[in-house]
Amino acid sequence: MGMVLLRPIGLFPPLSRRAFVTEALMVAIFLMALVQWISLHRTGRMEALDEWLALLGYVPARPRWWAWLTALLVHANALHLSANLLGLWLFARYAEALWGSGRWALFAAITQVLALSVQTAMMRRTMPDAFETPIVGASVLVALAMGAVWVGFPDAMLQVRLYRGWRWQTHEVNLPLRWLVVGWLLWQVVLTVRHLLGQPIEQALWAHWTGWGCGWLFACVFGGHLRAKRVHFRRRAQQAETAGRWDEAGQWWERLAQLPDDEQGAAWLMAASAFLQGGDLTKTQQALQEALRVGVWSETALVPLRRLLASPRWEALPPSLLLALAEQAERKQWGEEALALFEWLSERGDFDRAPYALLRVAELCWRQGERERALHALHRFWLRYADSAWRPLAEQLASQFRIVVSRPQTGKP
Repeated sequence: MGMVLLRPIGLFPPLSRRAFVTEALMVAIFLMALVQWISLHRTGRMEALDEWLALLGYVPARPRWWAWLTALLVHANALHLSANLLGLWLFARYAEALWGSGRWALFAAITQVLALSVQTAMMRRTMPDAFETPIVGASVLVALAMGAVWVGFPDAMLQVRLYRGWRWQTHEVNLPLRWLVVGWLLWQVVLTVRHLLGQPIEQALWAHWTGWGCGWLFACVFGGHLRAKRVHFRRRAQQAETAGRWDEAGQWWERLAQLPDDEQGAAWLMAASAFLQGGDLTKTQQALQEALRVGVWSETALVPLRRLLASPRWEALPPSLLLALAEQAERKQWGEEALALFEWLSERGDFDRAPYALLRVAELCWRQGERERALHALHRFWLRYADSAWRPLAEQLASQFRIVVSRPQTGKP
């Protein structure tokens, strides 16, 4: 059997923004560890570490108001430091992404104070001999972040590159973060049982449980469950699409679209696309109407819109609905999709707003620098709809085109 090495390469889903509070905290912890190592190395006394921890740690027997902060930054040894830094890197950045930097800092402060208070109360009752032992480390915040990830990020994974054999063959593995949380919870249960049996425990057990409970509670109240629902609904919809169950997929996209989110418009378009693939024009029309009612579309809505237009069945939808869809695409500056819809609508002889659609083709082509195509569209309007109610708009466009064409082109010699 050859050698096996593991190297973390990233997290999935990727973070949408930098976790500034978490990164600042990790830098502060590292700098404190560096100061601690230099100070103890210069002192050279065995008692120096205990004195350092007693000075900056949280001592339950004589709590100081500022110790709840400094206790976060100091650690007992290199293993303790590495474990907490890894935990912050894995979990705390997701917690900050879920709540935002401000709430993450607030919840972290509340949880740290509450966890130390609970640990003090439990030590007074069950471990009076350890009342003088300082509590140090950022494990409370790691537990807080684990609770948040458990609720709000059921899809979070650690991407690991596995090197095997003497030839270093590589394999990439996705390790769910929930597995790590389960392992940590089981270890806390083991420690709890040992504590209840009267065995001495060095870890701040009750502070850990308090941190986990606060993370779970805050995540449930402040958006964690909603995100978990979005992940679940999206996964079920994608699974149904893969299996060709288009009506079921559309229903899951509908459930996703009904959750408050910036992606509602995109979800309704995904539902419309799924229903259209299944041939249900009534549900497709209803989903498109909801997408237009929402109004605000993110950039992710472009993907389902393109998928919708890739199916020839969209031509069976009501022209008035397609016109509203084309105008929304134009507002989002999705010129290719808007042009495709306006072009098709301009050829519909039974559509009373076909002249208007043809003028929009001319205007969009002119904006995109396709002057010949724009002039051709305007010429078609004069041939077909010169006496229509849209004549004033056509004259206005023609006047604008003439001004631009007749404007002298100046350049440097």
